Amino acid sequence: MDREDHEYDYPGPSADAPGTADDMGAADDPGIADDMGAADDLGLPALTGSGASASRPEDTAERSSARVRDVPTGLRGEPVPGMGAPRPRPVAPAAPEPSPRRRRLLIGGGVASVCALALLLGSGALLLARPWEDTGEADAGAATSVTAAAPARTVTVDDATVTVTSLESGLSQVGSGADRRDAEGEYVAIVATVANGGDEVLFWDRAMDLVGTDGATHTADGEATSAYDSDADDNLIIPPGETANVKIVYDVPIGTSPESATVRISRGGDETTGTLPL
Repeated sequence: MDREDHEYDYPGPSADAPGTADDMGAADDPGIADDMGAADDLGLPALTGSGASASRPEDTAERSSARVRDVPTGLRGEPVPGMGAPRPRPVAPAAPEPSPRRRRLLIGGGVASVCALALLLGSGALLLARPWEDTGEADAGAATSVTAAAPARTVTVDDATVTVTSLESGLSQVGSGADRRDAEGEYVAIVATVANGGDEVLFWDRAMDLVGTDGATHTADGEATSAYDSDADDNLIIPPGETANVKIVYDVPIGTSPESATVRISRGGDETTGTLPL
C-alpha cells in the first residue's frame, strides 16, 4: 500500500506561549553564558534550551559572598601577593586642645598654688626664727643676773699713777733655762704701768707689797721678779712726765688670794703710800 504524503497545517509557536520567551531571553542572561563557557572549559557539552537557564540558588549565593569578602593580609598587615590592598583601619580622632580661657585658668591655678605654698613655708620659718617673748618676771631675773663691772685697778700716790695691766696667780715656776725659778708655795705675778705726773724724778724699786684676803702682807721676790718673762722692768728711774712698765712677783702660800697691794712712792727722801685694789 502506497503511503501518501499528507500535509497538516499545525499552528506555529506563539510568542506568548509559556516557556518560549524565557528560553529566548536565557541566551542573554550572563549566568547562562558563564555556564556555557564553563562547559566549554571542562569539555562538557554545552547546556542549551531551558536547561542552561536552570542555575542553582546556592551557586548564586556563593558567587555573591566571594565578592564581598575582605582580602586576606599577612601577619604584619601587609597584603598577600596576588590579593588586593586591605582597607585602611579607622584612626581615632585627636583630642581637642583646651580653649585659651581654660588654659589661662589652669595656669592661674598653678601659680596660686605655688604662691600659697611659698607663703606657708615662709610663715613657718618666721615662727621658728622668731624668739619667744619673755615675760616681765624673766626680764627681772635677767637684770639681777648681770654682774657688776670690776673696779678699776689703779691708784694715784704723790702724783704717780699706778695701773695694773696683768695679774697671774697659782704659778709653780717662772722663767726658763738657767733663769728658771721654782716657788716654795706659788707665785703671784703683777704687771703695771707707772706714770710720773710730778716735777721730780721717781725712783721705782719693787715699791709695792701684796696683801692677801687673809690680811697677810707679802714682799716681792727679787730673783723671781727678774726671771719673770715680761717686757717690763723691776728697778728703774722714771723722769717727770714719763710712763714705764713695771713687774713684781711674790712667793705666797698655796691658796693665797690677792686682795690689794700697798704702793710706796719715794721722792727726795720722803715716802708716800697708797692702796691699789686687785
